[in-house]
Amino acid sequence: MPMRNCASLQAAVEGFITQIEACLKEAKKSMQLPAGLHTADTAIFIFHGLEGAILHMKVAKSVEPIRTFRRCLSTYLEGNKKKNA
Repeated sequence: MPMRNCASLQAAVEGFITQIEACLKEAKKSMQLPAGLHTADTAIFIFHGLEGAILHMKVAKSVEPIRTFRRCLSTYLEGNKKKNA
């Protein structure tokens, strides 16, 4: 893959992660997530998990991987919320 395509894809990925982090920061500000949640790491975690679920959906030809991801992410975020309440 040409370098400019790699750079373009990297910029897009970083943009998605930045948007996720902004949402997490907003949720922290409104006290929907704990103040101690590391938003940068959590944003990367969410992006990587989502990408894996999308790939698995394509391979399995099923929506179940995204449902599992959503359920596990909700459990993770709720667990952090309770732990720091």
